[in-house]
Amino acid sequence: MKKAVLKIWRLPDTDSVSWVKAFDDVPFREIWHNNSYGSAGLPPGKVPTLGAIDPCNPGVVYLISDTKLFAVELETRRTLSWAHCFLDVGVGRFIHSSTDICTWVIPSATTQTHLPTCPGNLL
Repeated sequence: MKKAVLKIWRLPDTDSVSWVKAFDDVPFREIWHNNSYGSAGLPPGKVPTLGAIDPCNPGVVYLISDTKLFAVELETRRTLSWAHCFLDVGVGRFIHSSTDICTWVIPSATTQTHLPTCPGNLL
């Protein structure tokens, strides 16, 4: 059986035509063995689905396992936070993937003349 690994690729700039690795591969076993993962009540050994990459901090990914959306810091493999996530598309069928989640940075009314900034954590 192959080892489950999270790989993140990116385009280096807007003119690029070749993808490069954004981070070293992250084995899921390293995420599962971090104490913060078990403390969040997440099931060890079950490969989660990629929900999103944080738009303001590409070193944080949002993963989905069953009905939990959780943030993982790639560098430390630490689970930062989690929330219940129910993406019911009808008839009791749940779809969990990055095609079902959009990340937004919404500017506050007081910063209309400035670019929006990101909060510390999206969950």
